Amino acid sequence: MHGLDLAAALSRDPWLTREAGDVVEELLLGATGAQVRDALGWDQLTMIRKATGREPVSQAEADELARLDVQWLAFGIEFGYDRSSRA
Repeated sequence: MHGLDLAAALSRDPWLTREAGDVVEELLLGATGAQVRDALGWDQLTMIRKATGREPVSQAEADELARLDVQWLAFGIEFGYDRSSRA
Protein backbone atom coordinates (compact mmCIF):
# COMPACT_ATOMS: atom_id res chain seq x y z
CA MET A 1 0.00 0.00 0.00
CA HIS A 2 2.86 2.36 0.72
CA GLY A 3 4.08 1.88 -2.85
CA LEU A 4 0.77 3.25 -4.10
CA ASP A 5 1.08 6.33 -1.92
CA LEU A 6 4.76 6.83 -2.72
CA ALA A 7 4.07 6.56 -6.45
CA ALA A 8 1.32 9.18 -6.18
CA ALA A 9 3.61 11.51 -4.24
CA LEU A 10 6.35 11.11 -6.86
CA SER A 11 3.95 11.39 -9.83
CA ARG A 12 4.87 7.89 -10.97
CA ASP A 13 2.78 4.96 -12.06
CA PRO A 14 1.53 3.01 -9.02
CA TRP A 15 3.07 -0.36 -8.30
CA LEU A 16 2.19 -3.30 -6.14
CA THR A 17 3.78 -6.73 -5.94
CA ARG A 18 1.51 -9.66 -6.82
CA GLU A 19 2.02 -11.10 -3.33
CA ALA A 20 1.03 -7.84 -1.64
CA GLY A 21 -1.94 -7.47 -3.97
CA ASP A 22 -3.13 -10.97 -3.14
CA VAL A 23 -2.93 -10.29 0.60
CA VAL A 24 -4.81 -6.98 0.36
CA GLU A 25 -7.43 -8.42 -2.00
CA GLU A 26 -8.04 -11.34 0.36
CA LEU A 27 -8.37 -8.92 3.27
CA LEU A 28 -10.83 -6.71 1.38
CA LEU A 29 -12.94 -9.30 -0.44
CA GLY A 30 -12.08 -12.77 0.80
CA ALA A 31 -12.28 -15.47 -1.83
CA THR A 32 -14.57 -13.40 -4.08
CA GLY A 33 -11.94 -10.85 -5.14
CA ALA A 34 -11.38 -12.15 -8.67
CA GLN A 35 -15.14 -12.46 -9.29
CA VAL A 36 -15.76 -8.88 -8.18
CA ARG A 37 -12.87 -7.59 -10.30
CA ASP A 38 -14.16 -9.49 -13.33
CA ALA A 39 -17.70 -8.15 -12.88
CA LEU A 40 -16.39 -4.59 -12.76
CA GLY A 41 -13.67 -4.98 -15.38
CA TRP A 42 -10.97 -3.98 -12.91
CA ASP A 43 -7.47 -5.33 -12.56
CA GLN A 44 -6.17 -6.03 -9.06
CA LEU A 45 -4.39 -2.69 -8.72
CA THR A 46 -7.52 -0.76 -9.75
CA MET A 47 -9.66 -2.72 -7.29
CA ILE A 48 -7.28 -2.00 -4.42
CA ARG A 49 -6.97 1.68 -5.32
CA LYS A 50 -10.76 2.06 -5.47
CA ALA A 51 -11.42 0.01 -2.34
CA THR A 52 -8.98 2.12 -0.33
CA GLY A 53 -10.13 5.49 -1.65
CA ARG A 54 -7.03 6.13 -3.73
CA GLU A 55 -9.17 6.26 -6.88
CA PRO A 56 -12.82 7.35 -7.04
CA VAL A 57 -15.66 4.87 -7.54
CA SER A 58 -18.16 5.99 -10.18
CA GLN A 59 -21.89 5.83 -9.54
CA ALA A 60 -22.19 2.95 -12.03
CA GLU A 61 -19.44 1.09 -10.17
CA ALA A 62 -21.10 1.82 -6.83
CA ASP A 63 -24.37 0.46 -8.22
CA GLU A 64 -22.62 -2.73 -9.35
CA LEU A 65 -20.89 -3.08 -5.97
CA ALA A 66 -24.29 -2.81 -4.30
CA ARG A 67 -25.79 -5.36 -6.70
CA LEU A 68 -22.93 -7.74 -5.88
CA ASP A 69 -23.49 -6.99 -2.17
CA VAL A 70 -19.81 -6.17 -1.72
CA GLN A 71 -19.06 -5.14 1.83
CA TRP A 72 -15.64 -3.57 2.18
CA LEU A 73 -13.73 -3.28 5.41
CA ALA A 74 -14.55 0.09 6.94
CA PHE A 75 -11.74 2.47 6.02
CA GLY A 76 -13.97 5.51 6.47
CA ILE A 77 -14.77 5.54 2.76
CA GLU A 78 -18.22 6.18 1.33
CA PHE A 79 -18.90 4.30 -1.90
CA GLY A 80 -22.13 6.03 -2.88
CA TYR A 81 -24.62 3.34 -1.99
CA ASP A 82 -26.70 2.66 1.08
CA ARG A 83 -26.62 -0.98 2.19
CA SER A 84 -29.27 -0.31 4.88
CA SER A 85 -32.00 -0.02 2.25
CA ARG A 86 -31.31 -3.49 0.82
CA ALA A 87 -34.09 -5.98 1.48
